Formats: sequence, C-alpha cells, structure tokens
Amino acid sequence: MNRAVKIEQSAEPSQGMRLFVLVVYLIYGLGLLTGVAALLALMLTCLRLKESQGTIYHSHLRWMLRGFWLCFVGFALGGVLVWTNWAGPAIAEVTGYPAHDLQALSSGVQGVGRVVLGLTWFCGSYLVVRGLLNWSEHRRMP
Repeated sequence: MNRAVKIEQSAEPSQGMRLFVLVVYLIYGLGLLTGVAALLALMLTCLRLKESQGTIYHSHLRWMLRGFWLCFVGFALGGVLVWTNWAGPAIAEVTGYPAHDLQALSSGVQGVGRVVLGLTWFCGSYLVVRGLLNWSEHRRMP
C-alpha cells in the first residue's frame, strides 16, 4: 500500500511545473509573432519533458511539441510559396520561360502561400488558447 501512495504523490504536479507550462504557453504565443520565441519555447519544452512524466503537464508539453512542428511545417510551406513570387524573375532567367508567363503563375502561388500562412497562424493561436484553457482548468491535453 505504501507503494501506491508514493505513486500517487509522484503523479501530483508541482506548482513549479504548472508555472513553467504557463510560461512556455506564453512564449509559444509570442512565437506566433516572432519565430525566435517559438524556438526558445521548443528548447524549454524539450528540457523539461522527461521531468513532467506522470503529471497532467506532460500532456501539455507534448501538445506544445506537436503544435510547434505543425506550425513549423505550415510556416515553412507558406513561406516557400510566398517566396516564389519574388523568385519568379530568377526562375524565368534560369529556365528560359517568358517572365510575364511566370509572373501570373507566381502571383497565384503567392496568394496560396498567404492563405497557408494565415491558416497556420490561426491554427497556432488555437493550439495556444486551447492549451491555456485546459491548463487553467487542470485538465490534460489530448
């Protein structure tokens, strides 16, 4: 029986871990505006992930890791698509296609890139807000 009590006590999250998760959520939120903050939040999350095992905050840190990589892929894809508009003249020169043909195509691709960037930002915002709501109610993340 003593062993069961010890397991329950170790599964009890500390206030320090709770505060840490809040700070990382706020840094991730700031990271939606600046990529450097998101990288800092990623490093902090990785540093404390193992320490959080057995607590509800482990699910929050995993949620943030998945959210970071999802947003990373979305921002990278959107950035590449937007960049193609600026690279259009260079691509025309290298490939030999007329620049005006590529300009129309690259403008459409840039529009898709902006949509991808916007959707990624909203998705990242949702991940942070949902995490903060579950954090405030002491609930696990999926």
